[in-house]
Amino acid sequence: MADSLRSKNRISRLAGMARRHGAASTWNHILAAVSLRTRPVRLVSWPRFIQIEVTSRCNMACVQCSRSTLGKPECQGNMSLDVFDRVLSGFKHYQYVTLHGLGEPLMNPQLEDMVRLLRQRSPEVVVGFNTNGLLLTPQKAIDLAEAGLDEIGISLDAATDETFLRIRGSDKLREIKKNIATIVSGPGPRPKLAVTLVVMEPNIRELVAFVEMAHAIGVDRASFCDLSSRWKPASGEDPMAVRDVETAREESAKAERRASKLGLPFVYTKLDDAIWPDVFIPCFYLWDYPYITWEGKLTPCCALPYAEEFSLGDLRERPFRELWNGKIYRRMRTDLREGVIPDVCEGCHHAEDPALGHVCTCDDAGTS
Repeated sequence: MADSLRSKNRISRLAGMARRHGAASTWNHILAAVSLRTRPVRLVSWPRFIQIEVTSRCNMACVQCSRSTLGKPECQGNMSLDVFDRVLSGFKHYQYVTLHGLGEPLMNPQLEDMVRLLRQRSPEVVVGFNTNGLLLTPQKAIDLAEAGLDEIGISLDAATDETFLRIRGSDKLREIKKNIATIVSGPGPRPKLAVTLVVMEPNIRELVAFVEMAHAIGVDRASFCDLSSRWKPASGEDPMAVRDVETAREESAKAERRASKLGLPFVYTKLDDAIWPDVFIPCFYLWDYPYITWEGKLTPCCALPYAEEFSLGDLRERPFRELWNGKIYRRMRTDLREGVIPDVCEGCHHAEDPALGHVCTCDDAGTS
């Protein structure tokens, strides 16, 4: 009975997608979903998800960020609208576009134009980005919503001023919260808002308070994610890595229960195998989620955003489809299929044996 109901729901969703996006995009969605499970070396499907780094510049220096642990990119700048347009022209059938990368997206003065262009090209695409919130004013939220933005994730990582200062190097938490509350309660249009937290040693005792803070300021969702082990310091211990594993488990469970009681949608993407040894999300980036730098260069994923160190090609010079099934992509897919971790993927929580299966507590927007 349950299987029959799930099948009916799946068919209903696909029928709705076909009405909104057309038969070709719906067929691509099916092919992409199958590819994530069968993991072919050469792909017929187009990626449903695209991450575009609209700027590599940032106005913060968060301790856990790769800009702090691995160093800032050698060359920094804003993506131009012309390059953005050229990059988009090489894709078909995409459903989700994320407009952030190594930098703070609100520092690109053409961000609204990019959202508007995306909306004109693909009216049904879901467009969003993550921000540190320093530049997110109520008027900016209205302008972005009117341009067609769907979602904004605001990275806070703390529920108290002291922890926020320690992790993000700023004393602006109260100001950011005030702006969020004003956006939520304001009369103008607004994107959906989520506040996000990377679970780290300094904030593991603030997880419940973070959920309560999210509910109090009125956002649409609270999201947790584990710290990426790829971005740990080159030498010495990572001061942000969770050491008190039991406390992290207990507090995250309390936070989830608290969110449920408050009626606040809650997502926790579990990546830390020390905290969650039974949770594994195999790589989906090589099959469904490319990353493009502000210069228009293609890299495999957000964990490999430094094009000067590793690039699959320049989308200003070669079409995406050619690179998508190019020699390097095919070699990396082959290696992962065979349980061989490519050198550039060493240390990544997604680069493990696919035979272990796909277990994820996050919603189905990103990985299913």
